[in-house]
Amino acid sequence: MPSRKVIRLAVGEVGNQLSPTYRIWNNRNDVYLGDRMTAQFFKVSLHESGVWTMAATSDFGLELQPGNRRLKTWYRPPPDPGQTWVSGTNIAVPRIPQVDHIKITDCHTGKHKEVDWIPAPEIGTKVVISLILPAQGQSLADAMDVETDGHYLELDNEQRVYPICGYSLLDRVDHENIARILADSKAREWIRTNNNDVFGFLTSWMRGGLVPCLYVVKWGATPNPLFGQR
Repeated sequence: MPSRKVIRLAVGEVGNQLSPTYRIWNNRNDVYLGDRMTAQFFKVSLHESGVWTMAATSDFGLELQPGNRRLKTWYRPPPDPGQTWVSGTNIAVPRIPQVDHIKITDCHTGKHKEVDWIPAPEIGTKVVISLILPAQGQSLADAMDVETDGHYLELDNEQRVYPICGYSLLDRVDHENIARILADSKAREWIRTNNNDVFGFLTSWMRGGLVPCLYVVKWGATPNPLFGQR
């Protein structure tokens, strides 16, 4: 598929999303990532300088320290030996049975917004979306010998940015991540306070290796003990 000025993608299908709709765009040679619900407040920035951040937007103006809007900072890693590409950031989206009955959509899926739909993983598995940056002037096929029918960004310096995805079974670490996200979010309290009429997506940063990961969990009211009182 051809390059785009903006890529919108989500996991699942219209009317039944496992993730919010993400927007990927660029300004010259800087790349940005944000989701439908929070992009006006926070975004991931992959700067040409190699300083990559998750930070509050200038319009939002939140400062964790005086003059500092950054929540996370990491640096563009060098390619592994024998490779010409790097990963900017990852988005992990698990599918768990406790909330599979919940149907969520958002307004970026309207007829005026073209969304690239990523097939939902099977229950008990996850999909990981990676932003891949091949060397300047290379395609994904050149860099990884991988063909894709998805869209990509092309920056002013002719570098391309490809979102690609892979599927795997949930492991012990995934289940620990999910439990921690639910506990930290106080999901049970939210559900009880709102008389079970609440649902959405919970997102947390998971730092592993050189590139951090956004870990996204669908959640909402359910009779399952996962969300019940103990």
